[in-house]
Amino acid sequence: QKWNFVLQEPANTLTMKSFGFLVNPNSTVRDIEINGLPFPVVLMTPYSELPFDVRDSKNPSLVWKYKYAEKAIGNPEDTSFLNSVESITNDVAKLLLHGIQDLPRDSFNVAWTYDGPRLYFNDIGNLKIDTSKQPTILEAKYYVYHALAAFDISLPHKIAKVNSKLWLDVFAQRNKVLQDMTERVWQRYTAISSQLS
Repeated sequence: QKWNFVLQEPANTLTMKSFGFLVNPNSTVRDIEINGLPFPVVLMTPYSELPFDVRDSKNPSLVWKYKYAEKAIGNPEDTSFLNSVESITNDVAKLLLHGIQDLPRDSFNVAWTYDGPRLYFNDIGNLKIDTSKQPTILEAKYYVYHALAAFDISLPHKIAKVNSKLWLDVFAQRNKVLQDMTERVWQRYTAISSQLS
């Protein structure tokens, strides 16, 4: 059952890419031979070869390209945390907009790009889409929680140290940040939905 989900990864990756999400640019199924028998495997571009930094719990030895993260966050004295992660807010709103259902925590990572931190999705073999259902603010909160958890893991130590005041404020007020970011996501989603209807 789990392997069947894995084999859906390339098709689901293309779907997410068509929605404008960051995903692995090369996700394909190939057969390799094991003990004389063909066995399907999924091939993907390694994180080290991507044009941005992706950080997750399976990638602890990554050498950071600090220039991306420094530009993404900016100066904590003249911007708030929520403004710093505006692009992540947009990504979460798009999950709701495209009817993406129950995407698990393991699918969420953060990529540090020139345009700011973005959500990066992998392990999406069990992707479910249902545009007939109207999303709720609780679903928005569910995804914001996963996005913030991914952000925690993604934070380069150097950036955390330089911007320590900002990060201490953010993590000390986790519940408030969760609520405020959820409200921003919901506002973004409803604004886009009203334009499309």
